[in-house]
Amino acid sequence: MAWTYVGTLPTDPATATAAERRDWVRTKVGDVVSTNPLATDEQIASSIAENGGASWSRLYLAAADVADSIAGRFSAQKAGKVSVGKTSVEYGETTSHFSSLAKQLRAQARQKIHLAPYFGGVSVADNQTASADTSRV
Repeated sequence: MAWTYVGTLPTDPATATAAERRDWVRTKVGDVVSTNPLATDEQIASSIAENGGASWSRLYLAAADVADSIAGRFSAQKAGKVSVGKTSVEYGETTSHFSSLAKQLRAQARQKIHLAPYFGGVSVADNQTASADTSRV
């Protein structure tokens, strides 16, 4: 299980490398500190593959899934609060933070979807294609 972050972010998800997509997801969920890893490279790669990360909306959905995964891990902690010296972590707050982040990322994914109406059967080419399709009812 690896954790890597180079910081090279994509300008176009359709042509981005796997590392650029991974780093983009890490940036969105705030998992950029190597001494405090929140998700493995494999988890992020799986989420990107599951959501099909070739568009901005799909990358936002992958980041939302990763945030949900992190929230789930913190909610499974047995102790509600852990203190080491002056540092303390309240897992309930961390869980709600990542759950809220996942909701925000999903909302951003919806905003990135570009839908355009399609009127089939209007052009000659559409009608010829439809006529040639023998599986069409």
